[in-house]
Amino acid sequence: AATIFMSHCWGARWGDLVAAACAGSDMRRVVWIDVFAVRQWPGNGADLDFRGMLAGCTAAIVAAAPIEGQLTEEDQRWGE
Repeated sequence: AATIFMSHCWGARWGDLVAAACAGSDMRRVVWIDVFAVRQWPGNGADLDFRGMLAGCTAAIVAAAPIEGQLTEEDQRWGE
């Protein structure tokens, strides 16, 4: 059974997801990737309930594309 849940942002590159799955891993890592479980057409609402899968996982990884540009002072204060 998978112990790591992975999610992939729609606009992200596939290679970013693969790199995130492999980073720091060994051959025993078992990953459940949401993009393979969600139907890509209307009526997929039930596919988006990941609670059962998450209950058995010990970690979650979200792969997102890097943001280009420089952080401003306002960006760095976000969330304060």
